[in-house]
Amino acid sequence: MTHTSAPSVLPADHPLATPSDLPYGLPDFSAVTPASLIAAVRAATDFARSEVEDIIADENDPTFVSTTVRFESATIPMARIAAVVSSVESNHFRPELADSVAEVWDRLSAAQTRIFLDVDLFHR
Repeated sequence: MTHTSAPSVLPADHPLATPSDLPYGLPDFSAVTPASLIAAVRAATDFARSEVEDIIADENDPTFVSTTVRFESATIPMARIAAVVSSVESNHFRPELADSVAEVWDRLSAAQTRIFLDVDLFHR
């Protein structure tokens, strides 16, 4: 998965919104702040939940594209923020990021649990 494959869920001026000029389009980790991590995880989880709700509400017969592909696309931003936070934790950690990193993992875990255990999505 590449950064450019993720649907845009962040404002253009967010440090994680677009690929940087660094190798592989990696984010500028020095620009990552606690607020930017929280904003990114909120945007990613809100996007995923909204997309899942749209999948569930789709009155057409379920197909691979209308369900599985849409579901996969809905979760790309969450996977992206998880990869970024993993990199921050292992290579670019700063003490001021500790609480926001923990909150990102909490929010991602809660969102994934809600999505994966959604009975209506399962029945779709």
